[in-house]
Amino acid sequence: MPAMSPTMTEGNIASWKVKEGDSFSTGDVLLEIETDKAQMDVEAQDDGIVAKITQPNGAKGVKVGMRIAIMAEAEDDLSTLSIPEDTSPSAPEPMRFSPAPTSPQEETKSGIDPVKSSESQAEAPPSSKSVNTSSQTPEPQSSFREHSPANAKKQLYPLYPSVAQILHEKGISAVEADKISASGPKGRLLKGDVLAYLGTISSSYPLEESARISKLEHLDLSSVKIAPPPKAAPPPPQLLASLAAEPEVDTEIAVSISFKAVKEVQERIHNVLGVNIPIEDFIARAIEVSNMDLPRSKLSQPTADELFNQVLGLDRAKLGVSRGSFTPQIVALPSVELPIQQSPTKKLDIIDMLTGKYSSRVLWSGDHLFEGTTETLELLRSKGKQIVFVTNNSTKSRADYKKKLVAMGIPAEVEEVFGSAYSAAIYISRILTLPPDRRTVFVIGESGIETELDSESIRYIGGTDASVRRDITSADYASIASGAALDPSVGVVLVGLDFHINYLKLSLAYHYVQRGAVFLATNLDSTLPNSHTLFPGAGAISSPLVRMLGRDPVALGKPSQAMMDAIEGKFRFSRKKTCMVGDRLDTDIKFGIEGGLGGTLAVLTGVSKREDMEAEGENLVKPMAYVDKLGDLLV
Repeated sequence: MPAMSPTMTEGNIASWKVKEGDSFSTGDVLLEIETDKAQMDVEAQDDGIVAKITQPNGAKGVKVGMRIAIMAEAEDDLSTLSIPEDTSPSAPEPMRFSPAPTSPQEETKSGIDPVKSSESQAEAPPSSKSVNTSSQTPEPQSSFREHSPANAKKQLYPLYPSVAQILHEKGISAVEADKISASGPKGRLLKGDVLAYLGTISSSYPLEESARISKLEHLDLSSVKIAPPPKAAPPPPQLLASLAAEPEVDTEIAVSISFKAVKEVQERIHNVLGVNIPIEDFIARAIEVSNMDLPRSKLSQPTADELFNQVLGLDRAKLGVSRGSFTPQIVALPSVELPIQQSPTKKLDIIDMLTGKYSSRVLWSGDHLFEGTTETLELLRSKGKQIVFVTNNSTKSRADYKKKLVAMGIPAEVEEVFGSAYSAAIYISRILTLPPDRRTVFVIGESGIETELDSESIRYIGGTDASVRRDITSADYASIASGAALDPSVGVVLVGLDFHINYLKLSLAYHYVQRGAVFLATNLDSTLPNSHTLFPGAGAISSPLVRMLGRDPVALGKPSQAMMDAIEGKFRFSRKKTCMVGDRLDTDIKFGIEGGLGGTLAVLTGVSKREDMEAEGENLVKPMAYVDKLGDLLV
């Protein structure tokens, strides 16, 4: 057990964030520790693997220094390692003083062994008293020096662990400890005071150090004076004369531009997006580009950013460019009649389309894989494009989706799949702050949610449990109303697509939220397509609770930007170079637009149809482009 503070002697293990066999990196949170004062995370100091956990979740009163787990090196093979014997000493218990014992039996009861006490006394410095050993019986504490200074007093505060340890080792009783001069804050006894009392260090050392520290606690600024600002040296007369003699003149740049390429791009955008961009917009963009990274003027004044850099000491950086202010003057050549040659229409570049240079039921429906899907994905991967399969379907875990993709002939890895169930598990374990006694999740959903909660070591009830997949009874009404049927540790209600939704689950979820549980949903899709028609989606499952509670849940699937932020945090991609491909305007395409992605591409193989893409009106979600199916991009 690590000591998280100088005074910590023991703690409780609230929860492990890793399991046996898990790998971790520097900075990862390994476990959460609770003490009587705080709740703290323990982070990894190096990369490694969890070989064995010896103190499970909920372990109480674990002493500092006691073994709680065994960590292996990152490159170790756990199957070849043997668990070493636990030789870690248990932490010493704080010393509890009792009145000075008057007999050996009382000394034993007070926690001091007379034999060990006599041994420690023999090691102590000789007493300053003169003792006639032939005629007098030695006093119990005669081996210690006489020491009764003015600031020695009875200790009212608990002793520091280091002080209690040395008192126990030297056999000093509570009465004798009260005679030691205390130089600590509020009269507390320090280890240095005991060492001075024993003669190990100078008797004046603790007081001298205490006085020195007290003096250093306060800075004397009375003698500090503000230095006058340095006088700036006037510029040399030769520089002023040269600047006055050489006024800045306008620079003219003549560039020949062919508008043939401009017209080709203009027609290409029009054919793909149905948008006509005027020539003036192209010229304005060219002016914007030409005015960047121009030679710096000799007479230019420093900007606010440059002045700020001088304050930070960054003014040594050479700034050789600046923004200019060129004004275009377009001179057209006389028109010449040229023969028009018909050129074949150029096919769209799929890479340009998917990286945003142009304006689920994307890959399959049921068990039917759409034509051209595999070839399209292979082409993207061959061009070095990163693919992420984002789904709102919470009934399957990431591992389930990988199996389905591979079975359909689409190579995929678990890390390429990001589902709403996984998004919810990440949100609950790493973002949501819950009380230690309210961290259980009540699930309305299928096994996909349960698998992802298990991956984050989150306790849950409900879900696929047979005890809630039944009709409600009259006894259920009474026990739910009284709270007897409710788990007091539930702090979250998570609702996803549930093929076994019933009145009992909705009743339990409603009363959990009424008692303070956080209301979450994997997504709010009202429908889902299957077998060429629509069926109720996850939004239809949470809808009764929304009507009952009068408020919406926090949605963690598309189009929620919480999901976009989580995906960006994991994959570290550039939003401007990313294209969202989906079949729903109100979730997939809206997800990409509100996330600021460079492109959105709709496919007509799912919920949204061609008439939705071509509808007119304000506030309509429109993709940058749409195709009948993903494989059409290869045509």
